[in-house]
Amino acid sequence: MVPEIPLLILEGVLAVAGINLSLTSSGITLSLRGLGLAMLVGLTNRNRSRGTTTGTADRSAAVAGEV
Repeated sequence: MVPEIPLLILEGVLAVAGINLSLTSSGITLSLRGLGLAMLVGLTNRNRSRGTTTGTADRSAAVAGEV
């Protein structure tokens, strides 16, 4: 969900400066939701790849230390 409070604050600041925009329109919120989804997928894949490379090294070090 796109937090609209920062968008409303930015819209108010721009309105004081004389620029009237509607930042809470469907097009803007949908594009921000798409961007958030892309970031979520990218960071999830990065965490998974990190977990598999460090997880196997930690397991092998623990097994070597036990012996």
